[in-house]
Amino acid sequence: MEANAFASELLIPGDLLAAVLEGGGVDLEDEAAIEGLARRFRVSPAAMRFRLTRW
Repeated sequence: MEANAFASELLIPGDLLAAVLEGGGVDLEDEAAIEGLARRFRVSPAAMRFRLTRW
């Protein structure tokens, strides 16, 4: 799990994620939103979901 956390922070830095979310959140059940964020950061939807649950 530590490797996943390190990789998610490296690929999806918290400051950039915060800027994209503009102080709001995202519904983890909203597949379109997760996929859109994943495309923006060029990661898988699973990686984005992992990062959002640990942000």
